[in-house]
Amino acid sequence: MSKVHVLGSMNMDLVARVEQFPRPGETLFGHDFQTLPGGKGLNQAVAAARAGASVVMRGAVGADAQGTSLRDFLVQEGVDIQGVSTAAGVATGTALILVDGKGENSIVVVPGANQQISENDDGVRPVRGDFLLAPFEVPDVAIEPAFAQARAVGACTVLNPAPARPCRPAILEQTDLLVVNETELQFFAGLSGGDGGQGEARKAVGEPLARERIVEWVERLAVGHPLGVVATLGGRGLIASLGGRLVELPAREVEVVDTTAAGDTFVGALAAGMAGGTSIEESLQFAIAAAGICVSRVGAAPSIPELSAIREIL
Repeated sequence: MSKVHVLGSMNMDLVARVEQFPRPGETLFGHDFQTLPGGKGLNQAVAAARAGASVVMRGAVGADAQGTSLRDFLVQEGVDIQGVSTAAGVATGTALILVDGKGENSIVVVPGANQQISENDDGVRPVRGDFLLAPFEVPDVAIEPAFAQARAVGACTVLNPAPARPCRPAILEQTDLLVVNETELQFFAGLSGGDGGQGEARKAVGEPLARERIVEWVERLAVGHPLGVVATLGGRGLIASLGGRLVELPAREVEVVDTTAAGDTFVGALAAGMAGGTSIEESLQFAIAAAGICVSRVGAAPSIPELSAIREIL
């Protein structure tokens, strides 16, 4: 069975609930404080492992208690951590999260050790038939050579450019499958448009897109990506261009409780499905089911479903 390698961020999330966000200089009492493992890379690795894949995590933590806790959590989830290095003189990545009485959140991320991953880091490398998955919370200097090495040995590269930001062109050029949400689709379609599309895309960020525009941008971005582009649209499902074929799939009808980690669950489950030998379209259905379960539960890692739960609703 092919392995899923995840090159990504590992954070310790410090979550506190407050009735309202404090104003500058104000001190408020909070409640329900939690310390939870997080980071897009860790979430996607856990999602792939729980979906049945053999997973290798590649990242960096600090030489501190938080780093030890994240390592232990991944081991408990069955994830190979040989590719997780310890960065000297820097703390493990941390996210400070406030959630108010309306469910809105305010987040400060201190990347810490996540910024210390470089092209020189050692770790388990993909081989032919494996999948290398990378979100965008680690530096380009780590992603670019990792994608080049994976391509050279015949592994499949999957890029989830979240959060959206400019990146080295070589990273996109070496991406086999691009998975974006609606905001990321608009951002990268704008960057690829040489006829004024960039301004139009940026202006539209945050506004729901018409189906015709989504199709246009997905097909534009798919050029140069052998497997294609998948655009996830939340409750509207997804639209993908796969090898020149347009594919549209609906979301599952569920009661949405918490959307935290839904995108990471989708990407991890998608990679797990493909690594298990199923077709990309079947893997998309599998990922939609996993994400549907995720949004019906509370939390990030606690909401990521096991393989048995995904199979049950399929």
